[in-house]
Amino acid sequence: MTFPIQSRRVSFLGSENRRLAGIVDEPNGEAFGSILMAHCFTCSKDLKAGVRIARGLAAHGWKVLRFDFAGLGNSEGDFSQTNFRTNRIDLLAAAEFLSTESTSLSLLLGHSFGGAACLSVANLMASVKGVVALASPSETVHLAEFLAMTDSKIEREGSGSVVIGGRTFTIARQMLEDFRSYDLPADLSKLSKPLMILHSPSDTTVGYHHAMRIYSLAQQSNEESPLRPEVSLVTLPQSDHLLVNEPKDLLFVVGIVHAWAKRLMSAP
Repeated sequence: MTFPIQSRRVSFLGSENRRLAGIVDEPNGEAFGSILMAHCFTCSKDLKAGVRIARGLAAHGWKVLRFDFAGLGNSEGDFSQTNFRTNRIDLLAAAEFLSTESTSLSLLLGHSFGGAACLSVANLMASVKGVVALASPSETVHLAEFLAMTDSKIEREGSGSVVIGGRTFTIARQMLEDFRSYDLPADLSKLSKPLMILHSPSDTTVGYHHAMRIYSLAQQSNEESPLRPEVSLVTLPQSDHLLVNEPKDLLFVVGIVHAWAKRLMSAP
């Protein structure tokens, strides 16, 4: 069963009081719960795959907030001065915004680097019942090394530029230092929320080994937890990082996230 949906633009203050732009996709009527989406590195809330996933989940009865991290899309800020820390603050601000709409946050859903950010803050959000990590890395160091190799001026001179997805981005040294300093595996080893990992063995941007490592670290966490939250790994055969090769993959992602989230909402 699907529902008619409506979309509306919203804004709220994020890291360093920068105004962040978002869109809420929701069913016409009462929602099962709310989902907060985080986009990939240098992407935005308007990435085609993210839009289709958000609207698909809204049509299944969920209220979905997708927003632009500081310095990207329609949000304020200088992207070169952002980092993983500011992404985490922006996520917490988005969750707070949902609470002002009398909506407790039910699920975190992050794509790629946005998934890493979701995994890092999940334990800080009491109302969150589960996390979905879509094509997400198991640590942040690899991105710092990729950026450093792409333009040596970033470290040598303090600032450089990289081309990602046909667009040029200015990258400051502080971003690399922040990525290298953050210990995401430590967060994963303490994760107390149910987790669904969605990843493709064909992903050439973030390798499948990251999914396996996330699964392993989260399982270690569960072995020590009296609550033993579940960890699920779903493989997306022949899919690419941005989910554009196989349009049916988006329908699959929407369907399985919806089913999993409903199950979590009905759990005691």
